[in-house]
Amino acid sequence: MNISAARRAALVCVCAGSAVLALAVLSGQAGSTSTRASQPAPSSGAATPKTAGPLDSVRAQVRNPDRPFTLLVTLTLKPGAEVDSKFIELATAVAKGTRAEPGNIAYAFNRDAKDPRHIVLYEEWRSLHDLELHFETEHLKKFLAASGELTEPSPSVAVYLPVSNSQ
Repeated sequence: MNISAARRAALVCVCAGSAVLALAVLSGQAGSTSTRASQPAPSSGAATPKTAGPLDSVRAQVRNPDRPFTLLVTLTLKPGAEVDSKFIELATAVAKGTRAEPGNIAYAFNRDAKDPRHIVLYEEWRSLHDLELHFETEHLKKFLAASGELTEPSPSVAVYLPVSNSQ
């Protein structure tokens, strides 16, 4: 099967979203396109969401929270065979757990063919609520707790919405 370079890039990007978002949330280093992420927590005594920053940015960009969307997360591993080996172990475990979540459509880590330290996580979610539930899972919390020390600062997260009105 001959897949175009653009399609391969899109597939790679889709798989990387969750991991980068998770790493960005953990490290607090992801850029946000939402002003909500930088606003102080409400003082009315309302509960503050457990995850802020990049997740707020995703919330701001998803037009219909009940519709599917895609995340592309890109990150760079720190140099070293031990780092690579540990990241593969963590990524395999979080992907297995995430793929079992009812609201997950796709979740895959991909590596750049020219620079194996460059990782893209492609994520597809049934709804925004499903992504929020994902951030409460033990497998993601474990991944986030351990993977931050394995990656360079400033992962990026991109949100993609379906082109068709029927999706």
